[in-house]
Formats: sequence, structure tokens, C-alpha cells
Amino acid sequence: MTSITNASGDVHHRDEQGISTFADDLFNRLRNIHKKSLDPNFDFTDLDQNDIPDSLRFRYLIFMSVDVTGSTAMKQAVYDKIKSEPDEKEQAGGSSENESSSKRLLPPDRKPKLAEWRAAGVWFFQYMQAQFKEEWNPNPTAYKIIPVDSSENGRQTVAQIFTDLGPAPELFKALGDEAIFFKEITQSRQVLYTLHAFLKTVRSCRKILKEHSLSESKLDLKTTAWGVQLPTINTELVAHEIWTQLTHVMSIYGWLDLRHSMDCFELANILSVEYAKKRCRDESVQAIPIDIIGPAMDLGFRLTSKATPERMPISADLALIVATVLNKGWDEYRNKCPTAEQRLITHNNINLQYWHKVETDRTLPSKAPFREQLCYDTMAGFKGIPVSYPVFWMRADEVDESSEETHTDEDAAGNPLIRPVVPLDKAINFCDGFLKKAVYKLPRRPWIPQDPDGLFDIPATHSDRKGHLRVWKEVLGGIVDSIPAPLEGDAAALRIGTTTTIPTPEEALQTVDDYLSTALQQAQEEP
Repeated sequence: MTSITNASGDVHHRDEQGISTFADDLFNRLRNIHKKSLDPNFDFTDLDQNDIPDSLRFRYLIFMSVDVTGSTAMKQAVYDKIKSEPDEKEQAGGSSENESSSKRLLPPDRKPKLAEWRAAGVWFFQYMQAQFKEEWNPNPTAYKIIPVDSSENGRQTVAQIFTDLGPAPELFKALGDEAIFFKEITQSRQVLYTLHAFLKTVRSCRKILKEHSLSESKLDLKTTAWGVQLPTINTELVAHEIWTQLTHVMSIYGWLDLRHSMDCFELANILSVEYAKKRCRDESVQAIPIDIIGPAMDLGFRLTSKATPERMPISADLALIVATVLNKGWDEYRNKCPTAEQRLITHNNINLQYWHKVETDRTLPSKAPFREQLCYDTMAGFKGIPVSYPVFWMRADEVDESSEETHTDEDAAGNPLIRPVVPLDKAINFCDGFLKKAVYKLPRRPWIPQDPDGLFDIPATHSDRKGHLRVWKEVLGGIVDSIPAPLEGDAAALRIGTTTTIPTPEEALQTVDDYLSTALQQAQEEP
């Protein structure tokens, strides 16, 4: 065990022997994978998935953001009220209970009004996490989703349809009054199930907020969902003490500083990410925050500007999965129940007219097993996005299960809201074509390797597969090229038992600044 001291005198204990052993093993795995990738006939599926570091494994994640609206005004109003209108009863020594106490999140015996918004905020995060977990867990009596069997008991339940739900959704991060969840997708139909559970949680949370928050507050929720493809288009990074970890890893392997190349950062980051995940798996230590950066994350946060309490914007790749899975679901159901009479018997509460509508334009009737309809708004411009982007959305407000389908709703002010439901086949063709546009340097069609549904496990001849593989090999090659040569003899022994002074973030940034200045000067001096 070695003590590593930073510039401020704090001591961080590191198991250098464990880190160096782990790094040696990781580097050897990377070299072996890179050697195989040099074969002209190499394909990603030729590799044993267990041999691939998690940072280089193809994964598709969906992110779901829920933001509390009206909270800023609520907090400010509470402060203003405390400052200008003190509670008369409290001044007189009386009780602060009044008629509005029943509408507060706080119990009546909790007097400080300052805590009203704090209670609402704390409750929001706790409730969203707990309720989302409960809604997502398989519950045969709670959900009805796309039926794939004409059994005597009617629709199949979630537990029957989903044999593998994959990893459970997790809280990615909290940003002010916004909670962001993510879920790794290992089967395309998991997207439907997860979004359904998420929207049910949001509707439940919204209802409680409106019933129990301050009567004068107008708290509501806005949601957004988007997809993220790893590792070619977007990447993971360790945001926790990143300079400490980078400097420590580099000092172990004899790197002088951070100035070698950008690939040096990539390698150190992969080592940091993999080691952080190993510690969480093997040592049951507190989770080290792992962030994700890339164009898909940028787009997702841009989409949040289009969110309203009634509409949840979703990215085009996510819309493609939703439409494709729904379309396949109806096809499977029609094959199982070839006549309208059989379908009507199976769903005796659904009018035959609705099933005719499903068969003709592939939109969903209001009483369909999966109620989350796919709608389209417009092509919109977003900062940093090179082209206008399609804004698809799903209804996020409360759904009246007893009402007939309508394409027109009203907002809170009574103004009409047009809800243009998109035929599934048109949504599929549009999204698929848009995501293949040449304006994008990287393929954006979602890829779920070994998708059991067979919908997004791209065939070997598909151009997107070649694009993903080409970028993946380039990233891997750059990382392997930056792996330092193994240290031998005395140099290797120096890895263990040393004390390393870790620079402050300011010193590390100055190092990078000096490097960039030197590189610029050299470039100007070249003929």
C-alpha cells in the first residue's frame, strides 16, 4: 500500500501492486484484440465478448430525463413570503397549522416554511427512484403490452412476453431539479417496456406533486428520452478525481506528463473506467461516478428544450426502435389471430373499428395494450446540430383509460393541442432514411448486438456495421499505439513503494496549456 500525496497535503492510499497488475492484464488484452483486428477478414462478432473490455464493448443505452418545472418560482416565492410576511401565529406563539397544511408535503407539525420546497425536492428524487424500480420490475397484473399470443386468457402479460429484461434502470445523475436515468438495452423490445414504466412513474409522481404541494405552487414535470450508442460515437469517462487517477496511472508506467498525445488520454481513461468498474464489482466499494460524453448526449440535452408536461421528446433512433417493435408486435398478433373476429374475442373490450384502423394505417387505438403512441411535431434546429432534426414525442401527461381516441387535447389553459399520431410504417421509413444521411460522419442507426428480437442486430453486409467496425478499429489502434513498453529490472521495481506528488487541477491544466503553446509555436516555425 502506497501513500500518494497531492499538492494540498492530503494523502490517498493506493494499492499500486493491484493497479499495475490490473493494467498489465488490460494492456495485454488490448494488444491481443488489436492483433486479431488486423486480419482483413476480421469482424467484431469473431471476438469472445467476455474478452472485450467494457469500455470497448458495443452497447446501446437509453436515457430518460425528468425535470421539475415551477420549482424555481416556488423557492423564490417561499423566500419572499418569509421575508415580507412572517407567520402571525408563530409570532404570537400559536400553532402554524392552517387549512393549507393538508396540501403540503410536510406533516402539519413541521413548521418552517423554508422546508416546503426542500421537502418537495427530496421527495421527488426518492420517489422517482423507488417508484421507477417498482414499475419496471416484472408484474404480471400491472402491465398489458403488445400481445403475441391468442391464448384463452387474452393478452399476454409482461412476465410472459419478456424473458430477459436486461439490466435494471439506474439513476445516472441529478442536476438541480432534474433526474436522469439510464438503461442498457440488450433486446429491442426492452425499450417499450422501459419507456412505459418510466411514463407510468412520471404520471404517478405528477399526480402526487399536484395533490400535496403548496396550493399556490404550480409544480409539474417535463420529460425527455434519447438513445446513446457506445463506444464508437460516444464514450465513457471517469469524472471522479480524474486528474489524480490519470497522473497516478501515468506515474506508475513511467509517463512523464500528460503531453504525449490525445491517445494517451484515451488509454488512461479506459484504464480508469475499467479499474473503477472492477472495484465496484469486486470490492463492493462506493460507486465511482462514470460519465458519458458524445454527440448523442449533446443532442439529448438539446431535445429537452422541446419538452412540455404533455409531450416527451424522443430522439430519432429511439423513435425508430419504438416504431419497429410496435410494428412487429402487430404483425405477430395478426399472424396468431388471422381474423378480425378472433382479435375481437381476444380483446373483447376493443371496438372492431379500432382494429381496422390499426390494420390500415398502423396507429394505435386508445385502448390498445401499449398506450404510448408515437407522435411527430416538426423538424427543428438545435445549436451544434448540423441539420434540422425531427422531433418525435410521446404523450407524457395522464392518459384516461376510459376515453375514446382523439387527436386533439387541451393544455392547462384550455388551448387545443394537436396530437399528430404517426403511422408506424411511415415513422420507420422516415427515421431509417434520416439516420443514414451522409451529412453525419458517423452512423447513427441504433445497434443492439445479438438482439434476440433480430431487429437491430445489423447484418454483416450492412454499411452501418462496416462504419461502426472501422471507427472501432481506429479507436483501438490509437489506444494500443500509446501503450508504453513494459518496464524491466530496476525501472519495474520503482513502480511499487514510491510516493508520487499529484499536481493540482490548475497545475495539470497549465501543463496542457504549455504543451499546446509549444505545439502551436512548432507548427508556425515549420516551412
